[in-house]
Amino acid sequence: SFSQSEMGWRTSASLGFANLVFGTRADVGDETRAWSIDSISIAQLSVEPPVFVDTVAARFNDGETTLEVDGYPGKAGLGWNGPWTHTASEGVTSGVALLDSSPLKPGENSGNYVQVVNSHANRSDDTPSYSGFSRDYKAPTGGVDWTKEHTIEFSIRIDEDLTAGNFNTVNDRYHASNVNNTRNTDNTASWMVYVCGGEGAYANADDVGEWVFYDGNRDSGAMDVNRTVSSDIVVVSGTVYDFTIVVDPETQSYVGSITDGVNSYTTGTLGWRRASTEIGSYLMFDTRGYLVADEFESANERMFSLDNVIITQSLARIPGDTDNDGKVDDVDAKVLATYWGSSVAVGDVTKGDFNADGVVNAIDAAILAAHWGDHNVAMESTPVGVPEPSTLLLLLAGGIAGLLTRARRA
Repeated sequence: SFSQSEMGWRTSASLGFANLVFGTRADVGDETRAWSIDSISIAQLSVEPPVFVDTVAARFNDGETTLEVDGYPGKAGLGWNGPWTHTASEGVTSGVALLDSSPLKPGENSGNYVQVVNSHANRSDDTPSYSGFSRDYKAPTGGVDWTKEHTIEFSIRIDEDLTAGNFNTVNDRYHASNVNNTRNTDNTASWMVYVCGGEGAYANADDVGEWVFYDGNRDSGAMDVNRTVSSDIVVVSGTVYDFTIVVDPETQSYVGSITDGVNSYTTGTLGWRRASTEIGSYLMFDTRGYLVADEFESANERMFSLDNVIITQSLARIPGDTDNDGKVDDVDAKVLATYWGSSVAVGDVTKGDFNADGVVNAIDAAILAAHWGDHNVAMESTPVGVPEPSTLLLLLAGGIAGLLTRARRA
């Protein structure tokens, strides 16, 4: 067998004939040539449209403010549907501080972070108290398409002294989750990960003090300790834990990953706890606390620091979209006209090479025309008007003619 790649054409023409020819020749008239041909296949390598990553981020770079999105508490915008919210039940004294003194990632996205401190006493009915720190990312426009798969990342550090004897019951907990309220993690959670101070409905004896994921039954039901999935990574005060949660609303499932820089763990595919096929509105970081009456506890203070909250989604660029604004419109047609007939870098869609052949020509115009009016609902909310084909042709022709006129004058 023999193969050779990137061989040159014999002809100097930019396009060859459309005929596939199998020919024979002879030096004299009485020679016979005979061959058999079968299984002719002509294939074209499809060019996958490039992807763009839509990102919603909270790094607290804008400081303590209500005027900028990436501050604390911040404001709506850039994919967030509102500012950070801190709520507390009866029995909690709480506060949030924006700090830069002990960054979670020194030298890597270092700078501002938030520290949440919740001092828990029991509620008047002797039940655990709770406090939630959350932000709504279920924005109707401008963010990720939360009906599709997306990835949530965050860095968290437990600053409480877990050896002091106050983190000692199943009702002493730290949670991270996606829920439908601003209070705490409950049965509206899609995904959830947490650590408990004692065994019970949320943790087996072997799970106590470790980060635990929950494999829900998609029924909004009560917690089932048999559905817990432990990472076997023990929570240590002062250690930074990086989480990655891949959320798939279409299957009501998720995959969770955690690393402390030394140890790592990734779950299999886990189910949501909530029955709804939609995510909850809020990215939630909450704590619980309970003072045991027959034990001496001077305080029940939950304390954690949070930074680098990143929500991303990879989406295929629409063929014909030169400026990656999520729609194919007259702006893209003008770009095509500008570079019409030009040789460009192979696959440079910003100049109109949609079929990745290195030339902006009629094939690219056909691709643009085929997708004219398409738009990505995750990027823009107003559908693009679809013109008559003649209008599109006139637009392209006008742009190309204008370029030729300017070229002649030059």
